Amino acid sequence: MTGSPPAALARDRHLSPRHGRHRPWLAALTAAVGLVSACGGSGATSAGVHSSTARPGGSPSATAQPAATGPAVAASYCATADTPIPHASDLLQGVQVPGLVLTPVQQAWLAMGATMVPACSEITPDAPPVQTRNLTDGELSDADLATWVQEDQKFWALVEWAQRHDQPGFIQYLYGGSGNQLLSFVLAGGTVVDSPGCEYPSKVDAVAVTGQQMSELTAGTASTAGVVYLEAAEGPCTSLWTAADGTVQHHDLAQGQEGRELDVSAERSNAALGSYLVFEDGIDQGDNPTADAILQQSGI
Repeated sequence: MTGSPPAALARDRHLSPRHGRHRPWLAALTAAVGLVSACGGSGATSAGVHSSTARPGGSPSATAQPAATGPAVAASYCATADTPIPHASDLLQGVQVPGLVLTPVQQAWLAMGATMVPACSEITPDAPPVQTRNLTDGELSDADLATWVQEDQKFWALVEWAQRHDQPGFIQYLYGGSGNQLLSFVLAGGTVVDSPGCEYPSKVDAVAVTGQQMSELTAGTASTAGVVYLEAAEGPCTSLWTAADGTVQHHDLAQGQEGRELDVSAERSNAALGSYLVFEDGIDQGDNPTADAILQQSGI
């Protein structure tokens, strides 16, 4: 999106409803990108960079309506029901299947590590309205913030589908690598089911940060001034982590409780998903002094 910052994914330090889904280091996107390109998809694109100090206190509060006004992606790249891809497990292991011909849609989802083509309804965001504030003093336009919110909702809808449907390869693709608690949990046969309040944020602030702040937020993997996004999920909501042996862990938010995080994100695009976000750093409140200071200053 025009004017958006380079992005970065969350650290595995403790498990909160939205946490455990991020990775601790920057990595390249995996899977056979050539297949997606062959289906007409574009490659990953870097977002723009801003260059001013964070100055919370910008435009007044606004309410963004849910992005789910239609399919999250073109209907030709999803299905009316979850549809297994023939021999997907073999193909993902590099096993050749003589005579097998996949459709472009199947190729596109296989290239992202998925073993099935999802139902369009499963990956269409159903987020409630979210309160947004643009605190960048013009570093980011209100239109770009609204676009980021929609793409963020798409990302969480995709993750929710993947964690419910045994799709660790697709989770790995969305996060651009491996090493997060969610991926390990699903790889071990677990499933995660979130209610909307734990799946989507209720509030989003956009804040400009300096290069020094960016470096402190991303452990030195990025050092250019840019824009970060602050999110708050609000209880009551449920996040149920069910292990392969049936053991259930609750990572819920109670009435009046909020889970806050700071996100650095990049925009990607391909044939199956259209434009979507990758989170390259996402830090829960309490995990990083710089992030905590920015969260406190914004008052989210």
